[in-house]
Amino acid sequence: GDEGIYAEADIPQEIDRVRELVKLVPDGPDRRFETLARAVSSLRRENSGERFLIFTQYRDTLEFLAEELGRMFGESDIATLKGGALE
Repeated sequence: GDEGIYAEADIPQEIDRVRELVKLVPDGPDRRFETLARAVSSLRRENSGERFLIFTQYRDTLEFLAEELGRMFGESDIATLKGGALE
C-alpha cells in the first residue's frame, strides 16, 4: 500500500552502509525474469492465438514486466489491469 511503517533509528553512516550493500548485489540478468520470458515465449509458440494473465502483487513489478515484455513481444500485445487493496 501507500502507507509504510516508520521507526526512529540512528544508524551510524547509514547512507554509506546502504551504498556498500547495494554494491554486493551481482550485476547481470534477473534469472526469474529470464525464466518467465522463456515461459511466455513457449506459450506464444504453442498457442499463438491464446491470451494469458500474469498476476503480480506489487505495481512496480507490474510496470517492470509490462515494459520488459512489451519490448520483447510488442507493447500493443501487453495490457495491464490494476486492482485495489484486498481489504
